[in-house]
Amino acid sequence: GSISLLAMAATVPMRAPRWTGGWAWDAHILLFLGFLLLIGTISPFLVVAMLALSLITWVSGILQLRRSFRFWGAADLVLALVCAALASRGEVDSSMLLLMLIALGVELGIITWLGQKHEGQMSVD
Repeated sequence: GSISLLAMAATVPMRAPRWTGGWAWDAHILLFLGFLLLIGTISPFLVVAMLALSLITWVSGILQLRRSFRFWGAADLVLALVCAALASRGEVDSSMLLLMLIALGVELGIITWLGQKHEGQMSVD
């Protein structure tokens, strides 16, 4: 799953948008299932991985001017927040909560910055 996530991120600088969709599907399926099979429960690390998946999907949508990936990244963010709520029902210490909040803050900061930087191009799309 993480290899698919890195491959999806690599399609942006390589300017290969036709591969982004395939790697995105692989990353979504394999990352989520891999964490559930390895750990067995929803953990804070799954939440951070889902936030990373959301960030890369959303950034791919912004930089490749693909509206569907921007929507998909927003849906991943909602799914990551649901996973965070489920993970917090268990025993989550303060350092794991801080890790999840830092990942969320970094994601929202990067998305806001890129969204404002490419606002003119995205409005045409």
